[in-house]
Amino acid sequence: MAPKSINEPTASVVEELDADIIGGILLDCSEEDANTTIALATANLPQEQKTVYKRVLLDIWHGMNRIKISLRHALRPEFCRALRDAFFIIDEDDKNKVKEYLAKKGKDFDETCKFNWAWIAKRVKRFVPPPLDLVRRLTEVFLNYGPLVDNETNRQLFTKSNYEEAGKLLKHAALGCFSDPSGWYFSLLLSQAPL
Repeated sequence: MAPKSINEPTASVVEELDADIIGGILLDCSEEDANTTIALATANLPQEQKTVYKRVLLDIWHGMNRIKISLRHALRPEFCRALRDAFFIIDEDDKNKVKEYLAKKGKDFDETCKFNWAWIAKRVKRFVPPPLDLVRRLTEVFLNYGPLVDNETNRQLFTKSNYEEAGKLLKHAALGCFSDPSGWYFSLLLSQAPL
């Protein structure tokens, strides 16, 4: 998978990446401004860091765990699944094999992912996309879920500190701290469980 090029930020864009700035942009960001957020997150990377990804520096669980969502918020489980799906792209060949198997058992792949992810994770390879793709995927999740309100508590999913942590997470994603090197599946268990 070849990395995508990014648009250069305009002259008005801040010279140095600041997680608080990114968090603030996300707080007030519309979908149209998502590209600006991505440009900010990658503005000061040297060209070779924009295209060559050599190592994983942070583990995804700790990255995801930085965004503390109230356990009582009704949208928390759905947000956590969306965040997981933004980080991990499932290998299509493995997905199709598991889909076939589940269909024979009268089960749906998406429902199984939703309620029994551990079973799926043991049977499909997953990879973390290159930094710019990951930033786009994470930004989409933050923009779509952050402003949603719980009907029961009337509270927004993201607080100001959640947006700030999301900004920091985007910074790490832009630097390639989560992405798998091309062709590697670091999220694969040494021996996959049989179907």
